[in-house]
Amino acid sequence: MCGYWGEGRYSGQAHLVLGEMYLADERFRDYYDSRAGAGATEFLVAALRAQLADGQPGAE
Repeated sequence: MCGYWGEGRYSGQAHLVLGEMYLADERFRDYYDSRAGAGATEFLVAALRAQLADGQPGAE
């Protein structure tokens, strides 16, 4: 994500919101899960939430 957003511009909160949008949008969720495995989108969002809760680097 840092490569896409640029050095020093990554936001853990923005990444979480993006993941939550993917989870809420059935089309994306189905697409992502069909390639990464059933439940992958939910796992991604849970991991992003954990990153923020733990205060990991980039999480703010």
